[in-house]
Amino acid sequence: MKLGIGSVDRTKPVIMCIGHNVVPSVGIIDYAKDTKADDKIEVVGLCCTAHDMTRYYNRARIVGPISWELRFIRAGLADVVVLDEQCIRTDICNEAAKVNAPVIAASEKNCMGLQEPHKRPNRRNSR
Repeated sequence: MKLGIGSVDRTKPVIMCIGHNVVPSVGIIDYAKDTKADDKIEVVGLCCTAHDMTRYYNRARIVGPISWELRFIRAGLADVVVLDEQCIRTDICNEAAKVNAPVIAASEKNCMGLQEPHKRPNRRNSR
C-alpha cells in the first residue's frame, strides 16, 4: 500500500474523505467502479476512514495523519472534501473555500451549516 501525499496522482481529480465513518467513501468508490471511473480519480483519506478505505479498495490512499488536515486542505490537494461527523475541524468549510474545494457533509450529525442541494435558493429566480 502506498502512503503519504506523494503517493497521490495529482493529475487526476482528488476526493479527500475525512473522519471515522467509511460509508461515504465506500459509496464513492462503488460509484466510481460502477461507472468505470475508478482509474480516473484518486480517493484519499485522513483518520480512521482512510484506514478502512484501504481495506476495502486497494487504490485508496492514506495521505497522512489527521493532525495535518489543515496542511492538506491548504495545499490544495483535494478537489472535493467529504466529511463525516468526527475528527474534522470546525473551520474546514472556510479553509476549503480558500482553495476552491467544495465540501460535502455526509452525515446528519455534522452538516457544517450547509444547505441540502435541493433546498438552495434558485439563483435565476432570486434576481
